[in-house]
Amino acid sequence: MLTKLISIGVLSNYPKSMKFQIRMFNGIAWSTFFVIIIFWVTHLFYKESFLTVLTHTFLYPITSVLIIFFNYRKKYNWTKYIVHIFFPISFLISCLFLGKDYDVEYLLCITGASSVLVFKEKATRYFFLGFNLFLLIFINLFYFLYPNPIIVLNINVLYIFSLYTGLVVFLFLYNIVKITNGFNRKLNNRLKNLTINQEIIIEERTIEIQKKSKALEQSNNEFAQFAYISAHDLREPLRNIMSFSQLLERKIKKKEFDEVDEYVTFINKSIRRMDVITKDIVNYVEIEKYVGRVDDVDVFKLVKDINEFFQIKSSKKIKFYVQKMPILNINQKLCHNIFYNLIENAIQYCKKDIPEVKIRVKNLDKFYQFSIEDNSIGIAPEYFDNIFMMFKRLHNDINKSGSGIGLSICKKIILAYGGKIWVESELGKGSVFNFTLPK
Repeated sequence: MLTKLISIGVLSNYPKSMKFQIRMFNGIAWSTFFVIIIFWVTHLFYKESFLTVLTHTFLYPITSVLIIFFNYRKKYNWTKYIVHIFFPISFLISCLFLGKDYDVEYLLCITGASSVLVFKEKATRYFFLGFNLFLLIFINLFYFLYPNPIIVLNINVLYIFSLYTGLVVFLFLYNIVKITNGFNRKLNNRLKNLTINQEIIIEERTIEIQKKSKALEQSNNEFAQFAYISAHDLREPLRNIMSFSQLLERKIKKKEFDEVDEYVTFINKSIRRMDVITKDIVNYVEIEKYVGRVDDVDVFKLVKDINEFFQIKSSKKIKFYVQKMPILNINQKLCHNIFYNLIENAIQYCKKDIPEVKIRVKNLDKFYQFSIEDNSIGIAPEYFDNIFMMFKRLHNDINKSGSGIGLSICKKIILAYGGKIWVESELGKGSVFNFTLPK
C-alpha cells in the first residue's frame, strides 16, 4: 500500500533519477500527514495550546496535498516549486513561534542546497538560494530582537517536532546525495560512452585513412606506370609518322611518286592509331567520373546496336548469337564500353572469314554472369593475366586498330561495380571472355 502511495505519477519509461525524485516528494507528503496525526494526538493527550499545533499543521497539509496532486497530474516542475517555497516558510514559522532554542534555521541551508541540484535553470537556482538566505538572515535578526519564544512547548511535544525535523532533513539530504550520485553516474556513463565511441570512431577513421592511403599509393603507382606506358605507346605512331613523313619529303623532292601512296597510307594509319589511343586514355581516366551515375540499361538493345554498328563498319559478314539479356542498373556509357571493347576484340582477332560472336548470360544469386565467345585465334594460358594490363597487345600488327587499353577499361569498370572478369581460351580454338555485374 505504501509503495503504491509513494509511486503516484511514476511511469515505467521514466529515468531512475526522475522516478526517485517523484517518490521522494510523495514520501515527504505522506510522512507529513503522518506527523500531523501525531501532532493532533499529542495535542489531545498533553492539551497543548491550539496555536502550537496550528503552527506545524497549517502549512504542512497544504504542501502535502499540492505535492500529491501535482505528482498525480504529472506536473513535476510545480512539485519542485512547492517543496522549495512552502517548506522554508514552514521552517520560518516554526522558528518564529518556538524561539532560538528550537534551532532549525540551518534547514534553510539544506533547502537552498537542494534547489541547486534540483533546478537546472541558473535564474531559478539564484532565486531560491537568495530566498533561503533572506529567510536565514531574517530569523537571526528576529532572534536578536526577540530572544524569547512565543510558544513554550512540552518536552515530549518538542521531541516529536525534533523527530519530524530530523526526518525532513534526512529526506532532503538523502535526496541531494541520490541526485548527485545519479548525475555523477550519468556523467561517468556519458564520458565512458563518449570515450568508447571516440575510440571506435578513431579506429574506423584510422582504417579508412589506411585504406585511402593504400588506394592513393596504388593510384599513384598506377598513374606513374600509366604515364610511362602511354608516353611510350604514343611515341610509336609518332615515330612512324615522322619516319614516313621524312621518306615522303625525300620522294617528293626527287619527284619519285611511285611509293607516295604507300607512305601516306602508313601515316594515316599511325594517325588513326594515335587517335584511338588518346580516346581510350580519356575513357580510362574518366571511369570513376561515371560510376555513380547509374541508369536502367536494356543490355539486349545496347548489344543489338553495337552489333549493327560492326555489321556496317566491317567488310566481313559477322554472325551474332545473342541470348535474351536483362536490364542492369549501371551507367550507360560504361556498359557500352564493356560490350563494345569485348565484341570488337572478338571480331578483330577472328581467324576465319566469317567471325562468330556468341553473347550469353547466366542468372546467379546476386550477379549476372555474361560471356562473349568468339572463333578467334585464341590466347595462350600464360597471357591470361597480361591481356588485362594497359597497352599489352599480343599482336603488334599495325593493321589491328586496337590501342591495347580496351581490356584494361573493361576490367576497371567491372571491378568498380564489384564484379570480376576472366578469360577461357586455347590457341587456335577461340576465346570466351566472362564477367559478372551486380543485379
